[in-house]
Amino acid sequence: MTVITTTKKAVKLEKNGVKFWVQKRWHREDGTLTPAGEKAYEIAVKKQESSNSWFRISDYQEHETAKAIMIKVAVDYFDIERDGTEKIWFPKSCVKNGCVQGWLLKKKVAEIQQYNQLRGGCMIVSKFDRVN
Repeated sequence: MTVITTTKKAVKLEKNGVKFWVQKRWHREDGTLTPAGEKAYEIAVKKQESSNSWFRISDYQEHETAKAIMIKVAVDYFDIERDGTEKIWFPKSCVKNGCVQGWLLKKKVAEIQQYNQLRGGCMIVSKFDRVN
């Protein structure tokens, strides 16, 4: 485990290629982590794995242009207790074999949720298969 940087209250560490932040009190003087620090590391590992994973979107493809692919996903709107669909556009440069990386899919889903938050909120119902 390597210390990358420190602040007054936190330490940025690298362990097995995963960079993560912990509170200073979770990083012991001998270089080990407390149970809370280990939990922070496990969360960082899971986030990195999901961000580096690829997810199949070809099952939901509706339209394609020269530069982008549009998919439609099922959505449950909280405020009106009704189902609907939302469109998500992905640049073709980010799509490989009908799949996109997890970080991009999460970003697009978050954009839809943020947009619909003004109208009461929503939840994406469509499930995306992890490829790797």
